[in-house]
Amino acid sequence: MISYEPNSPVPNTYAIGDNLWRVEEDFNVTIDGLIYTVNQGFEFDYASIPKIFWNIISPTDYKCQAAAVVHDLLYRLSGVIDVITDDSRGTVITKFHDRQEADEIFLRLMKASGVGFIKRYTMYHAVRLGGWMAWKEK
Repeated sequence: MISYEPNSPVPNTYAIGDNLWRVEEDFNVTIDGLIYTVNQGFEFDYASIPKIFWNIISPTDYKCQAAAVVHDLLYRLSGVIDVITDDSRGTVITKFHDRQEADEIFLRLMKASGVGFIKRYTMYHAVRLGGWMAWKEK
């Protein structure tokens, strides 16, 4: 089960450069009972889509924003992230994701945001094919 906190599926971000944005306030996403937080100040590139394809798939499509921000965070951290349990205890645990799991979270978040089937699977397969370059840089 995936849900968003606050009640908006779109993180509050602003552009700080060419294809570079910053998260303006903490953004939480709950995935399978675990709260993932993208902290204020996190810098990311949304979806790394070549400019030639932007008229087909915009890197800043609001429906893809939460998925792209969380995916970029997981890639930046090489899949190792502290999360909080979504229960009365709110225990902090360290979660380990491999690249495939990070990409599947990207896919699931796009689906939860209402991204259409063709677009979300196109973007998912693109990160599966090319994401190894960004993942290996860590």
